[in-house]
Amino acid sequence: MPDGDSTPDGDSTSSSDVILAILRTKLDTVIDLANETLELQRADHDRLGKTESTVGNNLRRIGDLEGAIRARTWETRLVEMLLATIASIATALGLKR
Repeated sequence: MPDGDSTPDGDSTSSSDVILAILRTKLDTVIDLANETLELQRADHDRLGKTESTVGNNLRRIGDLEGAIRARTWETRLVEMLLATIASIATALGLKR
């Protein structure tokens, strides 16, 4: 006695064949979803790599700007000290005349 239902064409389909077909379809769906997820992860990884590079470049630029600001601050202080020294000398010379 055959295992399964008989079709109008006279073919016999077993219940295990039906179950396997359903599982195959579900497995194909899972594989497709896994592939889509993998592609999204790759895209995220690439985007994060670019963002990390941009952040690194920005941090270097900020460091350069901070260095320039510190240098200008010292230059400004030096100029202020020179002007104070010149003013002191001018005052001393003016007082001695």
